Amino acid sequence: DFYKKESMPSNVLSQFGYHLFNAGPNMVVPIRKSWTTFDAYLGEMKPKYRRRAIKTVKKGSKIRRQTLTLEDVVQYQEDIFKLYCEVVIKAKFKMFFLSPGYFTSLKKHLKDSFECIGYFLDNSLIGFTTRIISNAVMEGYTHGLLYNYNKKYELYQNILLDDVREAIEAHSSSVYTGRTSIAMKSSFGAIPKELVCYIRLSDGHTNHLIKLLLFFIKPANEYYRHPFKENIK
Repeated sequence: DFYKKESMPSNVLSQFGYHLFNAGPNMVVPIRKSWTTFDAYLGEMKPKYRRRAIKTVKKGSKIRRQTLTLEDVVQYQEDIFKLYCEVVIKAKFKMFFLSPGYFTSLKKHLKDSFECIGYFLDNSLIGFTTRIISNAVMEGYTHGLLYNYNKKYELYQNILLDDVREAIEAHSSSVYTGRTSIAMKSSFGAIPKELVCYIRLSDGHTNHLIKLLLFFIKPANEYYRHPFKENIK
């Protein structure tokens, strides 16, 4: 992945048989200086979006959040992988599939720069999310959840709002939330940062044919919402 302003990789990678395609923007929430608290963030929203966010937080209030230590990640490794699979199998397009020990390895190597948060209901793990912190930027990384709990507790929406809350408290400059659910993420303040992607398959014949397949890969055409009051910058 490269952001569109980074034009140099295109000239270099094309020489090595990489094909360019558009997989949609990364949705980024810029953290404003005026957001000294989560309530301040909510206060700058238009009433419709503020009510929606408050309702989401209320629905998720019965869920217990727990920041997992390395020992916890090892303990729940199998459950975390199952929750990850619940999400990834629903993806229309996926270029890779993580291994069960992936999150344990990340925690071992990245230490405090990697966070894994478990979402528990009656002591059962029903969801998780991960964050990678680099300087003042927070990336909402891979997550997983049980979809039969998602509607009642708005689990995924709470994960996104928790990322915003944590970024505000950590004085981060922005939160990267990924490509999917563009309309919903924009209702929480995320804006698109355009990405281009490059892919090359090891087999030469297949790599030639993949160019035809990539023609049919188009990002979802979703409406961007504008949740903040117009007179607040």
